[in-house]
Amino acid sequence: MVEFIRQYDKNTVWEGKSVYSFPRITKEEKTQILAKMKNYLFRSKEKNIVSYICTNCDKQTVDNERTYHPGLVCAKHNEYVYCPNCNCYEQLKDVNKCGSFKKINSEAENEERIALIRVKNKDEVYVENFYAERFYGKDYLRPSVRLYPNTVFKLTPTGAENWIFNYQTKTYKKDSRLREPFYYAEMWSSSYHDYSIVGFSKLGQTFLKYILPVLPRSCHHSMNPNDLQRPFAYLQNYCKYPIIEMLLKTGREDIVNELVFQNKPSKTLYNWNAKGMKDFIKPELLTSEDRRYLMQHSVDTEDLKILIWLRKKGANIRFADLSCFTSYNAMYYLKKIGKCKIKINKFVKYIKKNKDKTELCYQSILSFYWDYLQNLREATGNKELTDIEMFPPNLRAAHDRAVSAANIARQMKRIKEQEELIKKAEKSQKRRKKEYEYEADGFRIILPKTPAEIILEGHNMHHCVGGYAERHFQDKLTILFLRRSDAPDEPLATIEMHGASLVQIQGKRDTQVWKQTEGAEAFFKEWLKVVKKRFAAKAQRKTKKSNKNAAA
Repeated sequence: MVEFIRQYDKNTVWEGKSVYSFPRITKEEKTQILAKMKNYLFRSKEKNIVSYICTNCDKQTVDNERTYHPGLVCAKHNEYVYCPNCNCYEQLKDVNKCGSFKKINSEAENEERIALIRVKNKDEVYVENFYAERFYGKDYLRPSVRLYPNTVFKLTPTGAENWIFNYQTKTYKKDSRLREPFYYAEMWSSSYHDYSIVGFSKLGQTFLKYILPVLPRSCHHSMNPNDLQRPFAYLQNYCKYPIIEMLLKTGREDIVNELVFQNKPSKTLYNWNAKGMKDFIKPELLTSEDRRYLMQHSVDTEDLKILIWLRKKGANIRFADLSCFTSYNAMYYLKKIGKCKIKINKFVKYIKKNKDKTELCYQSILSFYWDYLQNLREATGNKELTDIEMFPPNLRAAHDRAVSAANIARQMKRIKEQEELIKKAEKSQKRRKKEYEYEADGFRIILPKTPAEIILEGHNMHHCVGGYAERHFQDKLTILFLRRSDAPDEPLATIEMHGASLVQIQGKRDTQVWKQTEGAEAFFKEWLKVVKKRFAAKAQRKTKKSNKNAAA
């Protein structure tokens, strides 16, 4: 018989007073918990008698003259077989090969996350959540199941309460968040839970029986509780906001999901304490025409937010006109456009008129219009735009003109930045020209004069020196070109120097191909010696000058 042991010996949730005392786990519940865990068929042999013990049905089978099971006898250790008594498909284990059962105890399948439903009365339901771990000792016939506490939920018609077990203080602590049990199921992006529910049928006798048929499922025709999507997050929110039942029954699962998955009840739009659907959307936000429209059509939360935002900005817009604005990230683009001091009524009419005229592929009219405004502002230098510029007759043609004008403006900006860099680097360029430039034996070392030369070098040599242009002209490092004297425009190698120290020299595609050119490597070594001499002489001059100043 399997023994169930509660770890940490905490039989009561205590919050100043006794909130919930854990009753004993019934035989039926134990059977359901064991069915969720991995089962084994242990085979032992004593005095030529082979016996099998199943952990699922807890029955023993003996092979003798009367009962002989060829499928079990021929099966090897760790193979999967069927139990002859309960027909459970499980793993066969030879007891002699199991040793101390450490490997079996360490297997992940021996741990299961269990949500055990306990009904106190029809208006008070508790959910005890724990990690159940089956442990096999030396006596494999008497395994134990250790229960490690996780959370406890209290569900009543007036609300839901949640207690989390703290393993450091070994006490339960009240949590204000309504969420799924176990931290693995807490990810908002995941719809499905990874725990097993025991006693779900008991909820049909409680106040929760009306919400159960409409809970979202992975398979709509399935009655299996393990096919439910985040059931306890829905049930806890239902206890707090009973209107959820009506929302799910009327197909407004998107509104409920925003509350359950993202914990955002949108209280500015909805009255979650409303008793009926008529008062669910706040009455001050809607007109009588809006209410008639909502009686016949389903409107998403995002559409409602867009409508209310546009009306607050002064737009005269109806639900029927929202099709122009329903697109991915519509609210994001509307807020960006709203900061451009735009006439909102004129903007709404313009978008409605141009939606069908402007043929767009994989892009909404709002994102296209925002891209047009961005490019136009960049091309005009963020000047105030006129009505003709804001609302051009042909949006597609105006967008193309704005993009080309913005590209020209960016190029002009880069040229100005390069000119400023060259002016600032005039002194350092003159100094470095004396320090590094050198010519001998048909080769020469050249100092680049403009950032464009370094960028072009990177393009022609297929390496990353173009990214060093700004730092070169800020005198943080020095880029040099190795060339033939008779072909100064043909790249041979690119050099990076820090003072007299060589950092790197690279040929085409970051290789050392330049060494194959006759005389190039010998010239380079000679040049390095010359550079070191120049820097040494410069250092000597500095020391002499400082000594003279000190003597004076």
